[in-house]
Amino acid sequence: MKKYVVPLIAVSVIITILTFAGCTPSTTPTEPTTPTEPTTPTTPTTPTTPTTPTTPTESLYLPGWSPEELGLELDPFQGVAVKPDGTPFHYDIVYYLLWMDWITYNDGVLRSYIDRSGADVTYYDPNADLQLQIDTVQNIVTKGTSDFIFIDAISETMLGPVVDDAWEAGIPVIAFDFPIYSDHVTPRVSHWFDGPHGTNVVGEYYVDIAEARNEELQVFEVWGMRQDTMQQARHNGFHSAVDQSPLITVIESADSNYATETVQDLVMDAFTLHPEYDGIFIQDGGCAGAVEALRVLDRLLPMDDPDHVILSVNDMESSIVYGIQDGTVDACGTHSPWDLTDVTFKLMLNYSILGLPMPAFTNVPMQLLTSENLYDLRLLGGPAAYPLMPDDFDLWPVLDTYNNVVLDENGDQVQIPTCTPALRKELMGY
Repeated sequence: MKKYVVPLIAVSVIITILTFAGCTPSTTPTEPTTPTEPTTPTTPTTPTTPTTPTTPTESLYLPGWSPEELGLELDPFQGVAVKPDGTPFHYDIVYYLLWMDWITYNDGVLRSYIDRSGADVTYYDPNADLQLQIDTVQNIVTKGTSDFIFIDAISETMLGPVVDDAWEAGIPVIAFDFPIYSDHVTPRVSHWFDGPHGTNVVGEYYVDIAEARNEELQVFEVWGMRQDTMQQARHNGFHSAVDQSPLITVIESADSNYATETVQDLVMDAFTLHPEYDGIFIQDGGCAGAVEALRVLDRLLPMDDPDHVILSVNDMESSIVYGIQDGTVDACGTHSPWDLTDVTFKLMLNYSILGLPMPAFTNVPMQLLTSENLYDLRLLGGPAAYPLMPDDFDLWPVLDTYNNVVLDENGDQVQIPTCTPALRKELMGY
């Protein structure tokens, strides 16, 4: 495989991080407000009777995707996050940022799960401000009321000291997606991008196409952030496959910093100067920018069109899944926020409520989502193509992490039970 690194072509990019109204907290965030109770709708005088009786939510799911059809439970937690004295457990959720497509789904699932568990919770969005994230965690530790801290870390190393302070104060911490390197072993939940079931599945897709055509492919790789070890892992996982093929040449972009606008600029510049490029691989966020760039360039074409640009990426962003659905996007790895959030929250409940240990590293093997398996591929028993689920996260079932494959740091399968009132009664006596 031949590889080239090219600078940002003819574009000087300044990344402006968008801050949604109400998303960036002050140093000491306020408690979330309690929503008002909804009004009770009036009963129609003459209700209509459907021809075929249905449950109220049945039509919201794609065929075969309802909890009953999947064999999954909608609310096994049933308010389980309550202490013996009747007070709720308190969890603190500290994000990296909240404006990326992938993370908005992570946030939606987590909020719904926490509501179902009955836990008390405070959410924080430092909006990619490292010092604010460090100060936020320090304030949580100083306050001393947290039963567990969830951190989507901005820095793998700089958060280490304050995380050590949390552990020493008796407050457990779990690292979501990004690792945290500290003196204590801080459990982490992520996908193993440079492991045997990681981003290599995306690279293998390009190898299969090149070999089937017996043609050379030039693939434009869009970097997220080179100093980020998670991006390095995605890069390495992808190259563990494509480097094995002499038919594939990879041209690497400048850093996008995960911004949709920057990804769009990078792709537009590259394909304007090099229309002969055959494909695009994106390591992380901003995938919608590539879709829009191809649309503007009149290259967002059906897969059977001779001028079609192969677009196969690591992350299952909504723009990618919709593109797979309409036949203009090829594939993506199953780096999904649903399975990771499900595993992370269960580990939090199981440790704080049931006293069960947490593996040092927990991961779900990645697969490849394509048009051929879009509606059939499952992750931990749930649909892999999560953007096609109902808009209401309360309608998303809890996944099965006990009977499906979840791996620990040694690559061994672990069975993660769901914390239910019955299990709490069995293990804790209340």
